[in-house]
Amino acid sequence: MDLLCCESTSKSVAQKDPTLLLDDRVFETMLKSEIRCLPAPDYLATVQTDLTANLRKIVVDWMWEVCEEQKCQEDIFPLAVNYMDRFLSVNPINKNHLQLLGTTCLLVSSKLRESDCLSVDLLVLYTDNTITSEELLVSLLLVIFSRSSYHYNIEPDGRCFLVSLAVHCQLSLQTHCFGVVSAYNRLFVFDDSKLFIFFMLS
Repeated sequence: MDLLCCESTSKSVAQKDPTLLLDDRVFETMLKSEIRCLPAPDYLATVQTDLTANLRKIVVDWMWEVCEEQKCQEDIFPLAVNYMDRFLSVNPINKNHLQLLGTTCLLVSSKLRESDCLSVDLLVLYTDNTITSEELLVSLLLVIFSRSSYHYNIEPDGRCFLVSLAVHCQLSLQTHCFGVVSAYNRLFVFDDSKLFIFFMLS
């Protein structure tokens, strides 16, 4: 007798709560939280001495490719980039450690947002074994206990604002919001944060 497995292989994703999305107090709280969690826009010039915008772009592109291949939730990539920028806003690092930091931030954001998160071994494999599991775990502790990390558990990311704005404007989430999210991700990869802020406010 054959046994059939009827369990779904799709990832579990929490549904959006319309009550929260329509509450102005929630949106105001998100705005206040965002102010505390914004990275410094000029950290490459004022904090980092060994990094360039091109090096950051290479690592961010790589992070995007990992998220695409692993079919991560849409929040993971912008959240990981936000963590990386916030860390770099207060902690100068060597350019040889930038991919390690990007990998760590992917791990943190995946653990916070996904039920089936990216594993340490998988992320090490994506770096072509240029880092070890031990280095990644040590870096994880450094990022979590960094001065820049005290709002990791509550900070809103760009997608939260887009979904909330779409509901407030009574737009269709399918036809408008996700197209804007895709554009937001591209802006985040290829342009600096000032362009994203301009895009959001215009």
